[in-house]
Amino acid sequence: PSSADDVRADVEAGLAAGATGLKLHNVNGVPYSSPAYEPAFALANERRMPILFHSWGQEAEFEQFREIARRYPDTALLLAHTGSKEEEEYVRVARDCDNVYLELALSACPRGLVKRLVDNAGAGKVVWGSDVCFINQAQQLGKVLGARIPDDDKERILSGNARRILSRVRDAA
Repeated sequence: PSSADDVRADVEAGLAAGATGLKLHNVNGVPYSSPAYEPAFALANERRMPILFHSWGQEAEFEQFREIARRYPDTALLLAHTGSKEEEEYVRVARDCDNVYLELALSACPRGLVKRLVDNAGAGKVVWGSDVCFINQAQQLGKVLGARIPDDDKERILSGNARRILSRVRDAA
């Protein structure tokens, strides 16, 4: 983000085009705690929209996610690439914050990851993700379908949780 005004304009343009969620990526060198992101968080919270955060299990990111979740309780925060490292911290943030969810797009999925996330955070906190174009979709589906969890948890992860999160999104007043 170059400025809060630019972020607001970008988000408003996306909303006008029909966007129902946001994706933020911190490889631009700007931390999620930057004031420039505030308009995105505020608009997402107002509309009860989800925000997908590109995450790689960095300690500073977890603190930023906790603060954003606290300040913007009506938006769903999806932490991408759960299990990339610091699996326990992903789970801890999801358990501590009602509006934080764990997204599964990950090229190297540690054996048993999906079951551990369900066992430790709950199936209602895990959301399937694809990272389409970058990761083989058979692998992304297979890690859920092959997980040793009940079928209703698989359904929740593969579609139910996303449907629930997206059903909360509201149009501008």
